[in-house]
Amino acid sequence: MNTNEIDNKFIELKELSGILKASSVRVAINWCKQMDIPIFVIANKTLTYRFLVNAELDKRIVSLFKKRYPEYWDKLYQCYLNNESVEFAMTLETKMEKARNLEVCPKSEFAKSFLADPS
Repeated sequence: MNTNEIDNKFIELKELSGILKASSVRVAINWCKQMDIPIFVIANKTLTYRFLVNAELDKRIVSLFKKRYPEYWDKLYQCYLNNESVEFAMTLETKMEKARNLEVCPKSEFAKSFLADPS
């Protein structure tokens, strides 16, 4: 394992406290404990696994996508991960356009007359 792979695999709690907008490393330590993410010391640096931190931080956006867009949340999440805002917008627009073009079939007489009225 080279240095870049190690840097990508672990995250210092000092960096994590910056991501969490925490006032101190102690807050990051407590957050890791609450989320059940292991903390360890290597060469006088307090570290944890970057993958577990990212997974925990992304849980909210994944649940938001699943709630709002259950059919294609995974595609939107992939756009989010790849920072593809244009692709994200196009995916949403395409899905919304398909939803708008659905055939409307009114059931009540009032709804039928409402759709038939040109004014």
